[in-house]
Amino acid sequence: MRGLAAGLALSLALSPVAVQAGPDPIGAGVALGDSLLDGLGNVVGAAGLLGGALVGGTGDVVQVVDGNRLSRPVLRGVVSGGVHRVAFGISWSGTRSLEVLRREQVERLPEPSAAYLEAAWGAGRGTTFLDGLGALWLAGGDLLAGPARFGLRLLGAEQTATALETSRSEAAVRWLGPPPLPAAE
Repeated sequence: MRGLAAGLALSLALSPVAVQAGPDPIGAGVALGDSLLDGLGNVVGAAGLLGGALVGGTGDVVQVVDGNRLSRPVLRGVVSGGVHRVAFGISWSGTRSLEVLRREQVERLPEPSAAYLEAAWGAGRGTTFLDGLGALWLAGGDLLAGPARFGLRLLGAEQTATALETSRSEAAVRWLGPPPLPAAE
């Protein structure tokens, strides 16, 4: 009987069995911190995109007065140019903060200066505004997913936590855009 028990114990010890992950309190804390930074980055980025679109649209309206073909020789679009520069600054700082807080780069962010300083009247304002709404939506999802990721890692549900993180990364690509292509060597 002892031989049978020892043989059974030895075969169980040598057989491949699935190892269950245990609680990961450090990973849980990191996941919660990451989610908070991602959510904050999305909120700041949304403010930059929404603010840039609204201020840029205001600059477009002012441009009707100081940038038309009659007033341009005299006024030279000074006021609308200044408003467009402020809009670019709002958008650039918000979206750059988004990238820094999320710890990732987005291919089309921050928006280029030409989108504000050289674009045709009203060009891209609606898209920028919708991108800002998308970043707000993403922030809500990240802030809800944070406590879930924390709890899952704390309980040791590594696969489910990883699947949730993958889902949030895919949502970021869907709403904000893909990361930049690697540089050619």
